[in-house]
This record gives sequence, structure tokens and C-alpha cells, in this order.
Amino acid sequence: MSKWSEELKEKTRKEIFLGAVVKNEEHEYGLVMRKDPKVVIYGIQSGGVIPLPSGDVIATFDSVNAMVDAGWVLD
Repeated sequence: MSKWSEELKEKTRKEIFLGAVVKNEEHEYGLVMRKDPKVVIYGIQSGGVIPLPSGDVIATFDSVNAMVDAGWVLD
């Protein structure tokens, strides 16, 4: 069972956007850099004030629903 609230999961489904910071249940963070046709999450460069994507793809999903079902939500 997900530890995220149904409200947060639904907000993520409705409001996700390119460049959004997302987190998973292990509190790993990433940036959504592609939404169509797949959702692609990149790692975040360390040491910066503004979150910037690293070159590392840390997760890929077929849809926003699949991303949320895997435990990734808006931060």
C-alpha cells in the first residue's frame, strides 16, 4: 500500500508538468523531463540552488498513471 495520500496521487495525475520535481516512497527525487509518449524522470544534479536534470534517467513509465502507481508523486 502506498504511503502517499489519495489526494496527492490525484493531484499528481492532474497537475504533472515538464520540469516538475517528483519523489518516490524512498524519498529519491527526480525531474519529469518527458511526458509523451512515455514519462521519463531524470536525476537531479547535486550542489545547485535550482534543481537541474542530471544526464541519468532514473525511471521511465508508459503513462502518468503508471508513474503514480509505482509511487512517484509531485514534491
